Amino acid sequence: MEKLKNENTDLNYGVIFDMDGVLIDSAQPHFQSWRLLAEENGCEMPESLFWETFGKTNNQILPLIFKRVMSENELRKFSDRKEALYRDIIRGKVTPLPGLIKMIGDLGKMGIKFAIGSSGPRLNVELAIKELGFEKALTGYTCSEDVTRGKPHPEVFLKAAEKLQIPPKRCLVFEDSLHGIEAARRAGMKCIAITTTNHKESVKFEV
Repeated sequence: MEKLKNENTDLNYGVIFDMDGVLIDSAQPHFQSWRLLAEENGCEMPESLFWETFGKTNNQILPLIFKRVMSENELRKFSDRKEALYRDIIRGKVTPLPGLIKMIGDLGKMGIKFAIGSSGPRLNVELAIKELGFEKALTGYTCSEDVTRGKPHPEVFLKAAEKLQIPPKRCLVFEDSLHGIEAARRAGMKCIAITTTNHKESVKFEV
């Protein structure tokens, strides 16, 4: 982390965290909420499909569950329902992954700004930020409502860099999903892959 400290005050560095699987371990609550949504509508959410699509937006995932093309109204309706189920599951139970609080404190001491670049909806991100107590330390965040293309497209990280007011090449991303790691690479950012959802052998490209 010391290598990020910049001796030239005209050149700053920034850190961008994904939310799920990086700041909080939310894989199982997400799987539970997807499974409940599928059951409510006579569909299935196999665990294999969940992991294959982890890190993608709801609009990318829903047609795979329902196995058909869906209208914008349907996508919005079922996405809202899934996320409401998810928030009900995690509310009051959000805990940071080990070492996170110390890292955020260290970043602050070095004057390094950090942001969140998440595929999740705004209400989910804001709930996690509040329960983690990051309101004052965080420079900004981007979420699904801020982008038109989900990971592995780099849009979410590029917009997070804009919030930091730091060029992409001087941003470091912490990401756990393969789609997110690819998004960071496409954004021209360095990336540290977190093995909460994938084994390190799964990362086949240089990041």
